[in-house]
Amino acid sequence: MLSSSATPSPCTKSSSNYLGTSNSAVAVVEHGLAKVLPVNGKRTTPSIVAFKEDGRVLVGAEAKEQAATNPHNTFYSVKRLIGRRHEHCLLDGLAYSVQPGPDGRAVMECPVKGQTLAPEQVSAYLLRELVSHAKAYLREDVDGAVVTVPAYFDEDQRQATLRAASLAGLQKVQLLQEPVAAAMAYGLGKPFDADTILVFDLGGGTFDVSILDSFEGIVEVLATAGDAQLGGDDFDRAILGLLAQACMEQGGSDPRRSALAVQQLTNCAEQAKVALSSSSQTHIELPGSPGGAQLQVALTRAQFDGLTAHLRARLAPPLRQIARETFVRWVDEAAINGLSTPGPSAVAEPSAEAITSLSAPEAIQAGILMGQVQGLELMDGSYSWDLHQRATGFAGF
Repeated sequence: MLSSSATPSPCTKSSSNYLGTSNSAVAVVEHGLAKVLPVNGKRTTPSIVAFKEDGRVLVGAEAKEQAATNPHNTFYSVKRLIGRRHEHCLLDGLAYSVQPGPDGRAVMECPVKGQTLAPEQVSAYLLRELVSHAKAYLREDVDGAVVTVPAYFDEDQRQATLRAASLAGLQKVQLLQEPVAAAMAYGLGKPFDADTILVFDLGGGTFDVSILDSFEGIVEVLATAGDAQLGGDDFDRAILGLLAQACMEQGGSDPRRSALAVQQLTNCAEQAKVALSSSSQTHIELPGSPGGAQLQVALTRAQFDGLTAHLRARLAPPLRQIARETFVRWVDEAAINGLSTPGPSAVAEPSAEAITSLSAPEAIQAGILMGQVQGLELMDGSYSWDLHQRATGFAGF
């Protein structure tokens, strides 16, 4: 989430950024209310960055459109790599190459640049693009950010996220846990009684759950848990495996050996997943080989459930963990967040309401820091205060 560098005043605007695994969004706070800004006419932009031979760097929708023809230089799902050692990364389904860097952390090979790139370098391009839209809307410089991170990000991952913000030109940065941010958006302006709230956040690459207690505008985080390697991308890969098997049954080779084919099948899998959020069956048309017949694969919601049963089973352990830690047996409210949460087996495209809740939390946090949002206080017992102090640069606020 981004904040204006102007001196705070009752009419000062602040802006926010949601940096997701699959999609990102930017919002502003005006007079205490969060507003999602369109990026090239859309409420979200793909979290994808591509490098071209002519030196251009494409971000968002432009990068996604050319991914199939430039797979080795198009980078996505980078949030799953940031700050992680190479041996701890799940690399299945990635069309680009990931190697261990000098310090053992994952770096991505960019053939067109003839060098490797750290995940935070790629994330910085995306953040810079979002900042530019905020600047254009606010008509003033933006130098601060509240950036959300998964609850289970360790210190290395959080520090790498801070480096990405610094590379994007942001001088004042604070980190905020994603489920906490969702709870803040959920609670803003609501007349709370004494409620216990469950926040269920399944995004493109990570899964977080939190139990919160609220009373008279005070939100206290009782516990958080999650799976840093579970998200919508995994459901896409389950469908991709089915499509690859269909191609081989028609006498072809395994398409997953080709980076171009992987990108094409990934696009088909994502479209099928979205289609199943509103229908019980979809037909997937796979690109054929030159001069060959096009292959069509039918996929039902029941088949999809079978393909992803092992993934859905991984949603339960974090829920059990926070129940044990808090001794909670009943929740009064459930706040559903994350671009992959609604739909078949908890995977689909976001609704307008989901998009608003994704970007609004960081905007609300900036508003609190700048004195623009009143009546809400956050007590995050699950967060390391030492890390919070190191990760924050809001002294001027």
